[in-house]
Amino acid sequence: MILETRHLRLVGAVAEHGTLTRAGRVLNLTQSGLSRQLLDLETRLGLPLFHRLGKRMVPTSAGERLLAAARRALPQLADVEEELRRLAGGRAAILRVSTECYTCYHWLPGVLPRFTRRFPQVDVQIVAEATHHPCRRCWTAASTSRSCRTTITTTGSPTSRCSATSWSRCSAPTIR
Repeated sequence: MILETRHLRLVGAVAEHGTLTRAGRVLNLTQSGLSRQLLDLETRLGLPLFHRLGKRMVPTSAGERLLAAARRALPQLADVEEELRRLAGGRAAILRVSTECYTCYHWLPGVLPRFTRRFPQVDVQIVAEATHHPCRRCWTAASTSRSCRTTITTTGSPTSRCSATSWSRCSAPTIR
């Protein structure tokens, strides 16, 4: 693969700041180092990414395409990095909630504020499309989480287990 995240940051900074010198300051690189990286990237891609108008740099059509991709990809990568950092530190978890019918979510607005106060590092995800087979759909939502039904205790972290019983009864879980 030719592109690296540093290339995406480079293209974004040059397009935003208009010159290699200003982009270099933002990226903590010298103007000459940034110029070499850009030239190397353009050579590897086989086309120019910027029109050089004196000291001013203006993206070419290829540069605009790469810039648009960078603006989509970099925030997503930052989000994933943060999520992985939280997971690696054991400070975060994901709780997937599903029922067999849409009308069984009536209890959630009353429980969710208390739950998020007690477990602020837990990301609650509603798997609404899992109405017919909630456990199976929760399993396929993420291979790392095999839970559909959760018991919350005040003395520890959420503990999860999957139940083979029908969830057609609309009862709210309790937070203890």
